[in-house]
Amino acid sequence: MTVGEPVDHRFSFRSVDGPVQLALGLWGLLTVAHVALLASGDVTPWLLLLPPVWTLHGLVLTALLEGVIRRTESHPVAARWVFVGGAVIVLTAAQTWLDMTTTGVTARLIVQMFSPDPFGAGIFFWNGASMKNIAIAVSVVIYFWVFGCYAVASTLLLSQARLAATESAASRAELMALRFQLNPHFVFNALNSVSSLIVSGQTEEADRANLALAGFLRRSLESDPTAPVTLDDELEMIDAYLDIERVRFPDNLEVDYRVTPEARATALPPYLLQPLVENAVKHGVEPSPTGATVRITTKRRGGMVVIKVTNTVPAGSGPPGHGLAQ
Repeated sequence: MTVGEPVDHRFSFRSVDGPVQLALGLWGLLTVAHVALLASGDVTPWLLLLPPVWTLHGLVLTALLEGVIRRTESHPVAARWVFVGGAVIVLTAAQTWLDMTTTGVTARLIVQMFSPDPFGAGIFFWNGASMKNIAIAVSVVIYFWVFGCYAVASTLLLSQARLAATESAASRAELMALRFQLNPHFVFNALNSVSSLIVSGQTEEADRANLALAGFLRRSLESDPTAPVTLDDELEMIDAYLDIERVRFPDNLEVDYRVTPEARATALPPYLLQPLVENAVKHGVEPSPTGATVRITTKRRGGMVVIKVTNTVPAGSGPPGHGLAQ
């Protein structure tokens, strides 16, 4: 039984949503700010190519950060943040170095092409140590903020995704439990009834009961417990179940469906009604010497369909039950 999605530790973005949108949003905002800053000065338009280049290798480094976040997911919280924090620092330094290198190379090419530098590109030579240090400090602060914000937000997104996957797995497990919630006494009694029919020489009835039980169990095991079914499909399963019970109570069990045609197309979780019908048989038909009728009725109430499972035995006539058996 599958109870969760496998954890993907590949060094990449997880999908087209969530982290990718986060990375594009952060770097896109920074690109716009860089372009606006450069455009406000009297510089060559060629320098406006720098921000997209910075963003490109920034996205590549962000993908590496995403890989670290994924690979440390199973680590203790403190150890995980040590790794992620260290990655943020390393990637900040790498991005700053790439930023300075790209800028310096581009500025030199511009100066060589447009001597004597009418566009002021020479400012990016960083000839002054003080100006260079300021530029590096500003870049470190900006990129540390970008990578840090991404790390925190992506970690939260990953936690939410895992929580959603866990809740989904829990829901599937509940449906699986409901799917296999066959009363052991029902299976025992059904097999015992088949055995009694064989001993008494009623081989035709025994074969019919055996085939009904095998068909019911096969459909129970082969069906998808997570896919919704229509009420009509659910009633078919209930018919298969009641065919088996009719072997035990050939004269005492009656079935009455009062289901409207439009209600039969209603979608519902699989095996939602079978335990209720089983309890109606166990606490209504089984203890009654004269038998009883199991009735399923539907009624529309606003945008909902109300489904009732009842038996005709007066309240209190059967043995006390627990939970659904009450």
